[in-house]
Amino acid sequence: MRWIERYALSDTPPEDAATADPLGDLKPENRQLAPHEHPFPRRYAQHFWTMLIEPSIYLEAVLRDVLLAGGAWSCANSIAWKQFWLCPRD
Repeated sequence: MRWIERYALSDTPPEDAATADPLGDLKPENRQLAPHEHPFPRRYAQHFWTMLIEPSIYLEAVLRDVLLAGGAWSCANSIAWKQFWLCPRD
């Protein structure tokens, strides 16, 4: 798990605060950059940090926690990723 720096680029003005991203509080240092504050070929840039969770490390633990809490696993809509460890889980 680690934090990575991200930018959202746009040529249209940012939304006003009343309709802003409802998850914005979860993005530390989320701020709109003025055109002279970034090197990107866009008029507007938003800077924020986001957490990256490595699935190969944590996915099995999260799945176990979901199942222990009474959740269910369905293989039907998630085939690929090496057939998710060859599916059915009880």
